Amino acid sequence: MARVKKKKSAKSSPAKKATAAPKNVDKYIAAAPLPARRMLTKLRETIHSVVPAEATETISYQIPESRVKRVLVWFAAFANP
Repeated sequence: MARVKKKKSAKSSPAKKATAAPKNVDKYIAAAPLPARRMLTKLRETIHSVVPAEATETISYQIPESRVKRVLVWFAAFANP
């Protein structure tokens, strides 16, 4: 029996490098377009008004989160192409 050679897959183009992930929530919001920045700021203020005082803000999965021992809420802005 003749051996069948596996066809080599076409090489894909290298992925574009993503922009650097924001280091904190302020930088995340500052990098957003103006309309999204306004909404993110209002959303952040609303979150601050309802989460416990000991909640902390961090960046996780490249988006803002508020947590107390575990994640309470993530929020983000996305482009609508």
